[in-house]
Amino acid sequence: MKKSQLKHIIRESIRELMNEQPGPFYCNPGTGPAYNCTNSPTGASNESGPYQTIADCEAVCNPIISGFVYQDGNCLDCSTGNYQQYCLAVNAVVYPNNPSCMANTPGAGLNCSVGDFKWTGTCSVQHLHPSPGNQSTYDNWLSQRWTGYQSVGCQHLNSAQNWLTNQVNSGNFTGTTLQRKLAKLDWTGCMLSHCQC
Repeated sequence: MKKSQLKHIIRESIRELMNEQPGPFYCNPGTGPAYNCTNSPTGASNESGPYQTIADCEAVCNPIISGFVYQDGNCLDCSTGNYQQYCLAVNAVVYPNNPSCMANTPGAGLNCSVGDFKWTGTCSVQHLHPSPGNQSTYDNWLSQRWTGYQSVGCQHLNSAQNWLTNQVNSGNFTGTTLQRKLAKLDWTGCMLSHCQC
């Protein structure tokens, strides 16, 4: 017998055993983000049921979530292992696939390097060189963008673009200051494309 056939038989046997347990079952709040299926109601306001089988209860209480979530330095598949707890967490950001998770997680899947965040980088040459100021006036800002990108990836560039857009649209800046902010905004847009965000 092949290993895959044996696994299939074991899974089917477990499902049958789960369905043979006497009902009814109620979905009650658990200790984490998941819920517990119990044989008796607790009266909790967010309780649901009754369900005739534990499998039916589990399907409602702890649905399988598809996607990936970043946790402890890795992108975890929500539908495998014990990762449901991370995917169901209140502040969890669940990405539709592993590449999108990797592209938006701290230090993982970064498509740009420190050289891209220097005065000599492609986007800097294209957008910052023609603007007012020189390398020394942009080095600290570029360094901060690199630090942010290392920390949260493309999310940092998106945040920088939103922040600069709000500043430019506020009407509070004119002349050289506005030109420099517009150059930084153009640089950020260029980097979003260059880093494949």
